[in-house]
Amino acid sequence: MELRSFEIPQRQKGDIVLASGGVNPELGASIADSLGLELAHIELRRHANDELYVRFEESVRGKDVFILQSHATSGDYRLEEAVNEHLFMVSAAAKSSAKDVHVIAPYLAHSRGDRKAKGREVVPAPLCIQFFEAAGASTMMSIDVHSQQTTEHFRGGTYDHLTAQPELRRAVSQYLGDVAMENCVVVAPDSGAVKNNNRHAEELSRTTGIDIDTIFMGKERAKDDSTKLKRAKKVDGVEGKICLTFDDMIDGGSTMASAAEILKISGAKEVYVAATHPILSGNATEKLLNSEINKVFLTDTLPVEKAKSEMGERLEVVKIGPLIGRAIYENMTGGSISKLFEDQNHN
Repeated sequence: MELRSFEIPQRQKGDIVLASGGVNPELGASIADSLGLELAHIELRRHANDELYVRFEESVRGKDVFILQSHATSGDYRLEEAVNEHLFMVSAAAKSSAKDVHVIAPYLAHSRGDRKAKGREVVPAPLCIQFFEAAGASTMMSIDVHSQQTTEHFRGGTYDHLTAQPELRRAVSQYLGDVAMENCVVVAPDSGAVKNNNRHAEELSRTTGIDIDTIFMGKERAKDDSTKLKRAKKVDGVEGKICLTFDDMIDGGSTMASAAEILKISGAKEVYVAATHPILSGNATEKLLNSEINKVFLTDTLPVEKAKSEMGERLEVVKIGPLIGRAIYENMTGGSISKLFEDQNHN
């Protein structure tokens, strides 16, 4: 079930421009549809030497310009090209006398680089945010940033940090149904996932009326590959259970595949995995397909068509356009983003 659409009032439609970069135009179209808008015409191309060219083909003077780009390597785009194109669109709008320029980065590039672990290493997340501020961004918006405090580095205005986790939770519970949910446990595969999965168990218990426990696997990562969990003899409390795991992203796929293997060895009946960002680097889809995971739930914050074609029914795509559209609606009508969170949790 998708979020209800919130169409921009007719009197305000002339005051808003919604533009999309070239990485994930399908998401841009989904957002536009939820708002009753058309995507702006914008020229995006490369010069002969591969340098990027950006130009708005319509006036943005005095308007609120919302500019979407997924920060990902996809199709003809490398990650840094996606970021640069986004920056160029923001600068083009700001230099063309837009009233306000609103950056929408569903997945913020370099968001995992939010702290310094060793001397002389770069901390790229705040640097990326500062680039957008320098380009002319008035506000920013992202979904499930790896570390929420990263958004505090944006000094130019409001940084709206949205979450797709309630949408994932709803998709999983609707897919399984009430009978199966009575046999579910939420599993945190490592210490970093405990808080998030505890929250999912609490919310699922509240919305379903079923007491759903959280189990912490408590396993260390393999020394030779930090993306893999050490094989465990047994995880207590999962025998005969349907195991649910939630996360903010799936990158290489090894962590989730390893966790599912351990859970099945421990007697789990089924394993379901849900995450916001489908980064899916390298042969991640192959790892997921060859794993003990029964089904993967991912949103379309990043291009997911290729993964869907490879994984078929093993992958459920949760559309996130209406969530972003609702946030834009609240911004334009003087509404509350906090109210959006309340509605997510109670729908």
